[in-house]
Amino acid sequence: MPYSSVKKSALKESEDTWGKRTVSIAEDGITIIGSKGDKKYDLNEIDNLSETENNIFIRKGKKSLIILPKSAFSLKEIKHALLQFGRKV
Repeated sequence: MPYSSVKKSALKESEDTWGKRTVSIAEDGITIIGSKGDKKYDLNEIDNLSETENNIFIRKGKKSLIILPKSAFSLKEIKHALLQFGRKV
């Protein structure tokens, strides 16, 4: 199977599993709203930010991680939003 078909298949599976999601960053936290449910994270829970070529990782403690595609936000935008709300990471 060509790479593009595999990639499309993986993306489709991800959407089917998690549903489409909307992410927002505000003073009261990071909110992820999806067709399968909602989740809110307090900004004070964030310990670290990192990135790869395609994703941004927001670490909350040693065992919890929020993964966002770079198509949603850039690392610079996330850091700026956090600083705006008094949270330096």
